[in-house]
Amino acid sequence: MRSLIEFLAMATLGLVVMWLLRRRLRRTPALAVVMGALALMVALPPSAGAAELRHGDPNYSLPAGEVIHTDLIVSADSTRIDGDVEGDLITFSRSVTVNGHIKGDIIAFSQELRVNGPVDGNVRAMVQNLQLYGKVARNVLVWAGDVNLDQDAIVNGTFTAGSGHLEVNGKLVGDLLAFSGDVDINGQLGRNARIRAGHLTIGSKAEIAGQTTAELRQAPEVSPSAKMGTPLDWKITRRDSENRYSSARYYVHQILKWGASFLFGLVLLFLMPGFFFDAVRACNKTAPAIGFGVLFLFAIPIAAIIVCITVVGLGVGISAMLLWLICIYAAQVLVGAWLGEKILGASAGVGAALGRLALGLAILRVLGMLPYLGGWISFVVVIWGIGAVALASYKNMRPQVAAAVAAV
Repeated sequence: MRSLIEFLAMATLGLVVMWLLRRRLRRTPALAVVMGALALMVALPPSAGAAELRHGDPNYSLPAGEVIHTDLIVSADSTRIDGDVEGDLITFSRSVTVNGHIKGDIIAFSQELRVNGPVDGNVRAMVQNLQLYGKVARNVLVWAGDVNLDQDAIVNGTFTAGSGHLEVNGKLVGDLLAFSGDVDINGQLGRNARIRAGHLTIGSKAEIAGQTTAELRQAPEVSPSAKMGTPLDWKITRRDSENRYSSARYYVHQILKWGASFLFGLVLLFLMPGFFFDAVRACNKTAPAIGFGVLFLFAIPIAAIIVCITVVGLGVGISAMLLWLICIYAAQVLVGAWLGEKILGASAGVGAALGRLALGLAILRVLGMLPYLGGWISFVVVIWGIGAVALASYKNMRPQVAAAVAAV
């Protein structure tokens, strides 16, 4: 939450500076330089220079008795931590085993993570398999295929899991929030449990002190020997996507999403009018735009993750991911403006452009609501819009590159 507030503060400051200097930043390359510098300032962690970076050859091991007095960043095929780390442990590995004492957080991107030793901070993992046997002093946040909280494991904070299968056999002091295919609870929960899953099983050894609410696709299995503070509050949720069309809230959300995208387009139009109209015109080149869109949609995150492995490129990689996400959201704005122009015809002026943008976004929103086809239409819009951004960026950067080459 603190990082989010700092980011929003920096973003607000950046928007104010761009508004004050809007007369000097009419050219898109100059604006891109300013935005890139601000993004780097926000994304680059100040403690990165003090961290130790270790590369496996191909594996990495921290022997027992050895102490790392700062953060440890490891990139290896297999990582084994038997010693102690006084800072955070950040790993990019296929397999990670932690037997030592981690005094900071564990941040893992791996296929398998096994935590046997104590962790004084949090465990945050995006893995295929998480096995937790030790004690975590704070919280656990995991996105995984399979998660197992062993009977000897203790988590003093909250446990948040998005997984295919989740087993809670240990002790959880805080709340449980689970989005999973299957959830099995046979341990101790000190507070509340909120579960959304396909199936829920509460075993005979389960002890849940607080309230348990669940949204399931089939009836739960609750052992009569389970100790629960309150009776299980559960309901069946249908997988039918048509269910949403009967809810007024669904249409309210669609209107709000349309308003948010229109507001984003309004800001983009006023801050970078030249780039906005160049990108809209680039949508006319359908085949090149879609081709470049497919390329950049998948290539940028892969390249950013590779760059993030090095401490020097961490800020650049995170900045690239942020810009990639912005481009994904901006895609509907650009394609919507193009669609509105095709329907109402080309015109000059900001007011006319906003009218066409509003119409185009409304049509795209309606198309995105179609059963089965809506997701595919939205996907095509994303790659089309990203490709238009790439073509417009190249058009604006080409004169500057040519001038720089001529100067040399």
